[in-house]
Amino acid sequence: GYWELGDSLLSLDHAVGYLPFFVAGYLCPYDQLLARVPRTRLAVVTGLALVIALPLATSYGLEPLPDHQGSFSNFWASSRFSVARAAAAEGRWLAYRFYWCRRLAKFVLELVQALLVLLTLVPRAPTWYSSLGGYALYAFLLHETVLSWRNGLVGALPL
Repeated sequence: GYWELGDSLLSLDHAVGYLPFFVAGYLCPYDQLLARVPRTRLAVVTGLALVIALPLATSYGLEPLPDHQGSFSNFWASSRFSVARAAAAEGRWLAYRFYWCRRLAKFVLELVQALLVLLTLVPRAPTWYSSLGGYALYAFLLHETVLSWRNGLVGALPL
């Protein structure tokens, strides 16, 4: 977050930014967690309420938290990082040195939300749309390529 890793087709910023989620998903004992959380109406309502409440609490109760990828200078509330960087230049370096904790806090909050969705809202038995899940990865993997083609086309058009 303190440095820009470059903007390329490989999207190294995105890969590094989302790596903790992939590691957490890989290490998560999903079957054991499913066995401990019963599929009841109360669990579904509680999970839905928390999935709605957590983003609201983080949006209105905390200072802006940086995105998972890119430099801290490039996210939508970069002015907070600029203030911390200016304070570090004046010798008050604590806010700047520990700014990464904001990204860690956002990661933890979003990981809790993801677990809530997986444990309470995602169906546990196959449904009519279960077969579509195998194709969902194509959209994720190919969207950068499609966007680069689109940008080339838009750039070539005389607008």
